[in-house]
Amino acid sequence: PNGWDTTAESLLGCRSPLITGAEWAKLSLRALVSAGTGFPRMDCLFLGVPVADLKDDVKVEESLWKGLSTLRRVRTAGESFTYQNQLVAAAGLAAVAAVEEKFPGESLLQRLERLLQEKVFTPRGMVESCFYPTGSNVAKAQGVRFDGTVTEISGAIQWNKYIKLDAAAGLIWSSAADMGNYLRAEIAAPSERHVALQQITEREGYGLGFVIGEGAWKLKTIGHDGGTAGFTSSLLFFPSKKVGVVILTNGMCSYLPAMTRRLTELWFPNAPVEIGSASLRAVREGERDRRRVGEG
Repeated sequence: PNGWDTTAESLLGCRSPLITGAEWAKLSLRALVSAGTGFPRMDCLFLGVPVADLKDDVKVEESLWKGLSTLRRVRTAGESFTYQNQLVAAAGLAAVAAVEEKFPGESLLQRLERLLQEKVFTPRGMVESCFYPTGSNVAKAQGVRFDGTVTEISGAIQWNKYIKLDAAAGLIWSSAADMGNYLRAEIAAPSERHVALQQITEREGYGLGFVIGEGAWKLKTIGHDGGTAGFTSSLLFFPSKKVGVVILTNGMCSYLPAMTRRLTELWFPNAPVEIGSASLRAVREGERDRRRVGEG
């Protein structure tokens, strides 16, 4: 009934004694998702979980509660930006726990997958998106060796089963076309999720699952990056300009922000650039030099 201000414990407390009374569970869904809990990152929670347990949704769920029970707050809630995927996953499972099960014994992960299809994929025409890929229509994951050569990461799809523990934090498998549909829907419907609740830097904050900032072009930006073994993604849009970009790669890439910045430079060549943005000034000067050479 309280929406984002409902506590995780009120929705999940009956599912495990590890949740009842836990410090993190007393927080609201809003606090858990907006990255200001004061709890540290714990992205390797899956280490030590038996592979066989990943086939049992109940055991996966219990592994998450067990891992979160070891969390100890390192900062006061709201004091600073503390990104924590597992707490976002807990909030996601809490949200689906509030929805009535479709059939007896439906696990929270099964309910999550169903609701993603019903509430997110189908309304947006995301026909190639899924909770976990089962067919062969998946790009081969790639990584970079120490010598700089690119190589295929064998078994990456299977390895990504471990990320199931974080599934409710926003994990999906998708295509550029589907994510383009998702991006158009976000641009068309501004929401409270697009408002910064936790400060990251002087010009950047974090909302309900999105990084909200002001780039060197002095334009509001909303987006988020992500990645798993052998795959990297980036989504960014400019709400005032009604334009955005989604980049999906089958590689462990560190250059996606640079690609996004370059696209933005091409979109807004005449936009005022902040004085301190030396890299952008250099890009523009380089463009002018190339044009002069071409004209000569």
